[in-house]
Amino acid sequence: MNDFLVRCFQRANIPTIKEPTGLMEEGSLRPDGYTISPWAQERSLACDVTFSHTMAKRYINLTSQEAGAAALRAADFKNSKFAALADSKIFQSVCIETSGPTDFQTQNFLNEFCSRIVEVSGDPLDKSYVEQSFSILLQKYDSFCILDGALKYMSVRSV
Repeated sequence: MNDFLVRCFQRANIPTIKEPTGLMEEGSLRPDGYTISPWAQERSLACDVTFSHTMAKRYINLTSQEAGAAALRAADFKNSKFAALADSKIFQSVCIETSGPTDFQTQNFLNEFCSRIVEVSGDPLDKSYVEQSFSILLQKYDSFCILDGALKYMSVRSV
């Protein structure tokens, strides 16, 4: 996902560093991407992408009642985790559930991001391309999660 995100930033002519170090005092925390040039308000953008599994134990009670609840919970967690960046940079959590829903901030960011890509390329179909690419990545991740769960279930049954 990080490679795809960096390629999208390149399509928008926005220089980006993947998984930069040294942005935060706590060295183990690194966002997935960081723009070298200002994104907005003369500040660079740091973003972190999370695919929340809609059917995960920790989310199932939430997602069974409201679509997008896992994405919202993941966004809240990421925003608190990277709160120290808010003083000097713009932090954007990009949280998407494996079944597709996103939180409001993620949807707004993706719309703005796609608009910047279309602005640079001049091709309005680029927005669809980026959205479809995200969808394919989600499907790959979802299939991995399903296969992983099936393998765990089969290994437990055989014991």
